[in-house]
Amino acid sequence: MYGDERGTVSEGPLCGPWEMNKHEGSSEHGMIHAARPYMRTLMGPDRSAVWLMKDLPKAGTTPAGFELFLGDGEFLRLSVGLMYDPTGKLAQVSAIREDSRGFDQEGAWTSSDESLQVLDAVPKDFIDALSHTTTSSLQVSVPGPVSTTQVGSEIDPKTFKFNNVEAGVDKIFQLPDNIIVVCPTKLPSSSDDGAFWVAAGWKKDDSLISSIEAQYANFHMEKMVHTKFTT
Repeated sequence: MYGDERGTVSEGPLCGPWEMNKHEGSSEHGMIHAARPYMRTLMGPDRSAVWLMKDLPKAGTTPAGFELFLGDGEFLRLSVGLMYDPTGKLAQVSAIREDSRGFDQEGAWTSSDESLQVLDAVPKDFIDALSHTTTSSLQVSVPGPVSTTQVGSEIDPKTFKFNNVEAGVDKIFQLPDNIIVVCPTKLPSSSDDGAFWVAAGWKKDDSLISSIEAQYANFHMEKMVHTKFTT
């Protein structure tokens, strides 16, 4: 809910309802939402997904936003929202926690609303996940979309964002309920190569860690990667 022209869930230009079909809403870069025709949606397992700008704005031109979704394949799902201001600087990191059964379930999400924390390093749980069994790793490349799935195999550490945080470029945030976010502090400028990479991870419990990553190359959407680990 917003107190400005964006309106609320039930009233305003973005509240819907929306009529969408695969013919008008499909594209080689993912599903198009009528509310934001410059955004694309790619979907993965366990209700994971990304909602991304097809073309990455250059710093100093326009605001930019990204949303990353992770779920447990049952009742729980979370989304992480990242906003960059018109100068290209990171302006907001937020998380929404959902439970399809309602919010009075024991042992689901906590009631914690404490502010996000900035970390010096990725928590050991996520780094240690590299030595665990990868139950599934789905990569969706665009344009296409073309998907590749690996099951029961280890991933290449060089392609796992949580193992490749760039000092002075990326920020690491911890949010309630073991949600971790890695993202650059600013958008690339016109003099850069247009590479950009954001990631969210979630440790539901000791038996399940999952992550979702979105990558850009040359200021265009390139791929989504969803990875699920078990201990």
